Amino acid sequence: MKHVRSVAMLLVVCAIFALLAGCSSKAVLKIDGKAIPAGYYIYNYCNAYSQASGMGDSSSFSNSAMQNIIRYAVVEKLCKQYGIELQALERKAVLDNINSQMAEQGASAYKTFLSRMQLSKRQFQDLMYNAAKDTKLKDYFYNEEYGTEKPTDEELYQVFCDNFCCASHILISTQKATEQADYDAALKKIQEIQARVQAGEDFAALAAEYGEDPGLDPEKGYVFPSGVMVQAFENAAFALEPGQVSDIVQTSYGYHIIKRYPITMELFMEYRDSFYPQAQNYFYQKKIAEEAEKLDVQVLDAMNNLDLRPALSYIMGY
Repeated sequence: MKHVRSVAMLLVVCAIFALLAGCSSKAVLKIDGKAIPAGYYIYNYCNAYSQASGMGDSSSFSNSAMQNIIRYAVVEKLCKQYGIELQALERKAVLDNINSQMAEQGASAYKTFLSRMQLSKRQFQDLMYNAAKDTKLKDYFYNEEYGTEKPTDEELYQVFCDNFCCASHILISTQKATEQADYDAALKKIQEIQARVQAGEDFAALAAEYGEDPGLDPEKGYVFPSGVMVQAFENAAFALEPGQVSDIVQTSYGYHIIKRYPITMELFMEYRDSFYPQAQNYFYQKKIAEEAEKLDVQVLDAMNNLDLRPALSYIMGY
């Protein structure tokens, strides 16, 4: 059985000036009047295919390829606008990376890769230089120390509040339950606690007394983004307004009553430093998206006749 060949080693490094000639390809797009060769699309399509291990449909891979090509154009445009260039040592680092991979993969494999992707050496090199510029551009705008557009703490706080939840819960565990009677007893207990919460008793005090989550600080709860907690717990927590208490929620851990708390600036500052890299990415992606909307993107007729089979066969190991 053939396995999808990982091309990550080849897809994250740039080409060297010497050794082997690749084949360039005709344009399939124009962005702000500049022709984009088919190889750029094929390369990004195959990268998306490889990362998904072939799981997905052609439209998702195509969309990913288009987005990456547009991103390439935005990075080139902004770097030119703000005078951002790779210095000699930065360019050398990219070339050293490809040299290292070439030594491991072999010249023949590299030649085949370029041929199947319909890329010349210079085109592949430009793609990889662009990736290095992308990182440099993000730092130019949003580096925490010297970024020209680095966000204020108030802006960071707002993004944090929009994407994170602070919640505590009272858990009655069912992880040791072996029969229905155990589940029934746990449900009865959480219902009794729920009645006391609804009667106005202090939630944190009840969580401290009855909660069976050993990792919980009842006074602080958990602060988390989407994708961290089990889905049912997360859905219930994010659906609450600060100060609200949920109905009983069942997860694989047991029965929960969840209370959402407001995220204060003081609480945010405890997480600020660890959150900043995520915020940096958020603001940068937003800027890239805004700039992408300004581009004139034209799909040429050649796109309809593009044959992806040789490239896909290559990454599938044929």
